Amino acid sequence: MAAAARVLNIAQPALSRQISTMEAEMGARLFNRLSRGVSLTRFGRELEVRARVLVAQADQMRSEVAQAFAGTIGRLRIGVIPGYGWLPGITGAVSGLASNQREVRFEFVSCLSGEQIELIKCGRLDAGCLAWRSPQDPSLRGIVIHSEKMAIAIPRKSSLASSRNPRLRDFAGQTFLTFPRDRSPAHYDSLMRKFAQAGIEPAESAATASDSATLLGLVAAGLGFAIVPETFARYHQNEIVLRKIPELDMPFELQLVWSADNRDPLLLELVRAFEHPLPPDGH
Repeated sequence: MAAAARVLNIAQPALSRQISTMEAEMGARLFNRLSRGVSLTRFGRELEVRARVLVAQADQMRSEVAQAFAGTIGRLRIGVIPGYGWLPGITGAVSGLASNQREVRFEFVSCLSGEQIELIKCGRLDAGCLAWRSPQDPSLRGIVIHSEKMAIAIPRKSSLASSRNPRLRDFAGQTFLTFPRDRSPAHYDSLMRKFAQAGIEPAESAATASDSATLLGLVAAGLGFAIVPETFARYHQNEIVLRKIPELDMPFELQLVWSADNRDPLLLELVRAFEHPLPPDGH
């Protein structure tokens, strides 16, 4: 017992009291007191096996926490708006972060921009790939990772579908399907200004939708026209045509957004990976 006390750098009486306290908590004698020292009882040997496992687990945990702090291992939950998981910038960033001997797991969550912002703010998402973020919100930071032009979605059955170079004024009096203004007031107001500058007032629609894919479905059903990112030209090709219009010079930008006070090294590595993504083939 004296030798053990020296190794632990505590007084022998203090060690004896700690052992007695532990035996009382366990409800079993852990040591046989012998004339020339002590030996472990069967219960003591059982505790030793479990203690060694716990010590090994604690050592591993310390190592993994240190690696997580260094940004070399961990898990990231990333939001993506529907229809944009294919972006080369996303796949390139994931490839870049997974390289260089990092052990990173990604969980991508498909949801709309507003929902992503709420999940980022409450810590349930580490970052989000979203559109139409308010630049006046100081609690968030973001970088542009994709930009494209807007186009008008026209039902193929409409007489306007045959026009190769339409102007916005050609759609005067037509019904336009939109998303609710509270989803993105700045973008909605910008779109309405474009209509006003063209001297037209869109007829009020009986339907709205929260995402471009749903708007296109409504256009395909013949319920009206919609302004959507030109990427969506691949959808409903038998029922819809997309036409670029000079007046629609407002870009659709997708941003990587994260909480301004999040200093997670792995997240910051993700931001750098988005700023310098690898090509899709990893070279």
